[in-house]
This record gives sequence, structure tokens and C-alpha cells, in this order.
Amino acid sequence: MPRATQIINGREYVYEYTPVWNKEKKRSEPKREYIGRMIDGEFIPNKKYLLQEELAREKDLAMKRGPVPATECKRLFSGATYLFDKIGEMLGVSADMQSCFPQIHQEMLSLSYYLALEPHSPMSRFKRWAATHYHPYGQDIPSQRSSELLPMVTETALLLIFLQ
Repeated sequence: MPRATQIINGREYVYEYTPVWNKEKKRSEPKREYIGRMIDGEFIPNKKYLLQEELAREKDLAMKRGPVPATECKRLFSGATYLFDKIGEMLGVSADMQSCFPQIHQEMLSLSYYLALEPHSPMSRFKRWAATHYHPYGQDIPSQRSSELLPMVTETALLLIFLQ
């Protein structure tokens, strides 16, 4: 884009000119946009110009990017947990858990999946199981946290589930 400067009250302002088509006059006319100032022979851009330049750079980078390399390769077992997800949806167990335990329903579902699939394993092995299986919470639930969660399953909570 062609640039030009103009001195106003002793200050040198920098403008960028872009051609704009005037339909009525059927000709091109210049449009002038303020982009910064010249101070001691150095161009100091304004905030709007800097923002436009940054957006243009980001757009160029987005267009130049190729495939993103994988940073993690992970295989998860999902057969049984997928089945539990579908059963939970069909019977409404997942929705009931969400209504009874709104903040922690995913953790509770993951613990119930683990207890159903590994009935003879201690809770301390949940970390290893969670690393190899797909489950609603998607991350480890430390043994101490499971000790905090399981006592929340009270008769009142169970009644709420069954009465809905």
C-alpha cells in the first residue's frame, strides 16, 4: 500500500492510501487511513494498525500451517464402557446421576464403571485402569478422592435416583 506523510502543527502523521471505486463517478478514488506518526525519522504505528498487522500475520500462519504432529499416541479400551454409556442413556441412569450429583456425576459414573468391570481390584488401581480405558471423567481419580466421593452415595441419594 502506498504511504504518505502530512505535517500538521509540527507533527508528522503517516497515512496509507487505498484505491476505492466510486460507482457514481465511475473512477477510482484514494481512501486515506491514519496508521501512525513519524518521530525522529522512525515510524511509530498506532494501536489499530498494530492489531491489523497481527491479525494478518496470524491469518498467514494459519494458511501456511501443515499437518499438526501428534504429541501423544494413546490406545484406550472402550467396548465395555461404551456399552455402559449406551445402557445409561437408554435407561436414564446417566441423567439421574447428573440430577443427583450435578458437580461430580462424571466421576461417579467412572467409579461405577471401574467397580463393575474390576470387582476384585482395589480403588488404588483405578489410576492404571483409567490410563487404559475410556470413561466419562477421562482422567485419574486418586484413591483419596474416591474415598470422599463414595460416602456421598447415601440412601437419600439413591431414593432420589429411584423416585425420578
